[in-house]
Amino acid sequence: MTDTVEDVRKGLPSASAFGRLALCPGSFTMEKSCPDESSEAAAEGTLLHRYMEYLLLKDDAAEEGMEFSWHDFLNSREYESAELNHEQVELCGRALRLLNGVKEKILDYPDAFFSLVSTEERRFLSDWIEGGEYSGQWDALFRVGSDLLVLDWKFGRVAVDSAEANRQLEALVPLAAQKANEEGIIYNGIYAAIIQPRVAGPASVTFYDDEAISQAEQDSLARTPRAIAARQPAGIAGPRRCAMRPRPWWNRLP
Repeated sequence: MTDTVEDVRKGLPSASAFGRLALCPGSFTMEKSCPDESSEAAAEGTLLHRYMEYLLLKDDAAEEGMEFSWHDFLNSREYESAELNHEQVELCGRALRLLNGVKEKILDYPDAFFSLVSTEERRFLSDWIEGGEYSGQWDALFRVGSDLLVLDWKFGRVAVDSAEANRQLEALVPLAAQKANEEGIIYNGIYAAIIQPRVAGPASVTFYDDEAISQAEQDSLARTPRAIAARQPAGIAGPRRCAMRPRPWWNRLP
């Protein structure tokens, strides 16, 4: 793959950064000036996300009587060849079991409609009147009965914010609604879930009705740097100090 992160995101803020943007709107500008840094944890996260995508697509294809291997999947995406160790395979198996728990929790009955819509899809949302614009990429989107389910895998060892408080999921929900509306997918509401297989306990799930979806869109667009700049004159401090920026040295004197 030759696309860089900046190419894919078109230089716009991504839903994955909205937790930081909520604390510090200036963090997006600061991060753009920093070089991309890789780490073992990030590389493993990418590998595990790819393997989860493979597992979901493999199951979906099996229902149509088709099959393909892990290496077939990697080749189709032009990804480098990679292998998972036993612990990583087990981790992905636990992620699928947690997904089954989500299905049991939100479906009205065991045989209710449940189908994969898309995986690892990035979409863009904009409001040219208010000036906000961002993109987001969900790990999986499903049709669940008469609703949708937008899903985010987290493979870290530290628990993230719950689905109800998670700004990334909140920003993904309007994007899922946008896709459904454009493609004529009828839905009553959208479930949003975070699955953390390395963290004890079940997946975290919340539900957005029409009103909550509209509010999530407004709130997410309002957090973008461009929307903040449109509301706030240059050089004028906002009502709340950035939680990520240290106080000036003269304010730290005893």
